[in-house]
Amino acid sequence: MQPLVPVTDVKAVAEAAALAVVPAAANATPPETGTKGAAGTKPEYARADHTHEVRARRKRVALGTDGTAKWVFDKPFGTKPIIVCSPEDDGGLPVVCVSVKGSWTQDANGLWTGVTVKGVRAQNIPQNLVNLLLGGVFNLFAGTASGVTVGLTAAEETPVAV
Repeated sequence: MQPLVPVTDVKAVAEAAALAVVPAAANATPPETGTKGAAGTKPEYARADHTHEVRARRKRVALGTDGTAKWVFDKPFGTKPIIVCSPEDDGGLPVVCVSVKGSWTQDANGLWTGVTVKGVRAQNIPQNLVNLLLGGVFNLFAGTASGVTVGLTAAEETPVAV
């Protein structure tokens, strides 16, 4: 026959047993957001105020007098990121924005650290299209987009699942 246990001891034993099965809180920084969902296998639980790092970087810049802006990423990328450049409408003719060939920068570890973007402004099509049709060269985007504000987004390419 089991000896009788005082009620106060039963409560202490029950609390200790309950705490023994509650997992510990995770102390590590959570991983970046993934491209696929996963249930996970670690027994620790996430803290209520934890945050996940974002795989994309975003910035708004004004293009310089030459229509370019150098963007140094606040955190480098492991692979060459995809750049999206969205010019804000300033009431003028349309602007197209691209990354400048050869302007990408990498650090000593091969991480991608920055890029230069360039904006060019459309121009009006000439009234005399005969010159254009007879072999005249016409660049639809000839002017720089000096002072135009552009929204930039850089993100690593999503890996293809095999």
